[in-house]
Amino acid sequence: MSSSGISGVVSRTATALVGIGTAAAAVAVIAAPDAALSTARGLLTAAGGLPPTTLAAGAAAVGAVGLLLALIALWPWGQGIVFAARVDGAVIEYPAGLVARVVEDALSVLDGVQRSGVAVGGRGRGQKVALQVVLTVSPEADAQALAGRAAATAREMTGRLGLEVEQLRIAIRPARGGRNTAARRTATAV
Repeated sequence: MSSSGISGVVSRTATALVGIGTAAAAVAVIAAPDAALSTARGLLTAAGGLPPTTLAAGAAAVGAVGLLLALIALWPWGQGIVFAARVDGAVIEYPAGLVARVVEDALSVLDGVQRSGVAVGGRGRGQKVALQVVLTVSPEADAQALAGRAAATAREMTGRLGLEVEQLRIAIRPARGGRNTAARRTATAV
């Protein structure tokens, strides 16, 4: 749900104005239902026979929808965490997803790693990154040595981006049945 350019700004602005206008109309009806009903009687002939409490409840529901529309229109969708690194006098911005992918790709080729997953956190707009790494390792791998290599690799890769690892957590998960399990299942299924 990203909007870009002038058309996106106009669309978001129009949606926000409709939402705010709807909410304002609902507040007017709730605050003075008799005055609002007499003003709009020509347009609301069908609603004219409704009791004021029913009208107020309906206005509250419409107002809530209006406020929800305004919040949806004004919420900064898809902007996520972005880290900034100073490299050769320039500021380079990296989205958290890119940082995660770079570290994950480097970890996935380590000897003994069958699968890797990386989640990136932090305050953003800075150079300090928090990494949470999950490695699925083969049963014959030395978990402690592999965790050490993974930590060094994660720090090296974030350093290459000009970022600094502020916090690093590594979880080691043993693979079920070793590397040949999938091959055995495929062989038996055929």
